[in-house]
Amino acid sequence: MKALSLSMLILAGSVLYAADTVGKRPYELDWAGRFQDAYTPLVDFENDEPWIVETSDAVASFSRSREQQIWGDYVGKLTYRRDGTTPVVTLRPPTPLALPASFNMVGCWIYGNNWAWVSESHTPQVSIALLFLLPDGTEHAINLTRVNWREWFLPIRRLDDAQQRLLNQPNTRFAGFQITNGRNRQDRMLFFDNLSFFTDEQPPLTFKPRPKRNLQPFPGQSHAANTGPGTLPFPTREETILPDSAKPGAKNSVSAENDRSFVLRYQGPDGVLSYRYMPHSGTPAALHRAMAEQRAPQHPQRWRRAVSRRRRAPRSSTREQRAHQLRH
Repeated sequence: MKALSLSMLILAGSVLYAADTVGKRPYELDWAGRFQDAYTPLVDFENDEPWIVETSDAVASFSRSREQQIWGDYVGKLTYRRDGTTPVVTLRPPTPLALPASFNMVGCWIYGNNWAWVSESHTPQVSIALLFLLPDGTEHAINLTRVNWREWFLPIRRLDDAQQRLLNQPNTRFAGFQITNGRNRQDRMLFFDNLSFFTDEQPPLTFKPRPKRNLQPFPGQSHAANTGPGTLPFPTREETILPDSAKPGAKNSVSAENDRSFVLRYQGPDGVLSYRYMPHSGTPAALHRAMAEQRAPQHPQRWRRAVSRRRRAPRSSTREQRAHQLRH
């Protein structure tokens, strides 16, 4: 492993205005009139402050930029590539930053450089962790995300109870970002904005009384929140959405073979169709088997051939098979 290198990057605002391209923020935010983030950021890169870049088996630089836009005028731009077998890049503010007295959520807007569903060996998915300086002087890392998107995205991490107790200690400070797995040989970029720490308020949910359902629940089920005055106007029948047939005299029925098997049956002049539903399996596909008893009076020979299980039917051409499928 190559020796750890450390550099301090200071980029004056006058140089930025002269050389940096100004990008466009996501149009969805403009259309929605959202020009302020939902949470007050601890870091927003609006101040022209030097950040410390530490590298191990990597080459990296970090500066303010206007190349991408989302909140305010500036974002942080990281340019990185590998220079060894185990690349690590650490970004540190000039001094560790004081945190809110209490928080259980942390999020940071990040502009990514790859899609999760596309294998891009030249742009590996990097992991980003947040570093914290604890009161005893030790450093603790919390994984924030793995970058597997392009454009802007807000990964949010909810702290578990142990993490909350650790990071909510007085005098705990934010110490930086750590980026790993940047094994790309060519320069790649990530952009950062609005690192926020906040508490997610979750008051108990309350609902106004809802009208009762107009169906009797199955044994063991309840009406849930539907206990208020009045009755819902739907479904319009006990069979709910079981479709009707346009054929005169057609009937739908539901019967229980036993407490673990139910049959939904359609019977009409155009045929009989049954589905066996076995919910005891516990699988999403509880509709295990369908039995088609379609009758085709206008083509009795073809019907006997289709349902026969003992006699081998003459082999038909692909065109004939397709025509048969279309007719039935």
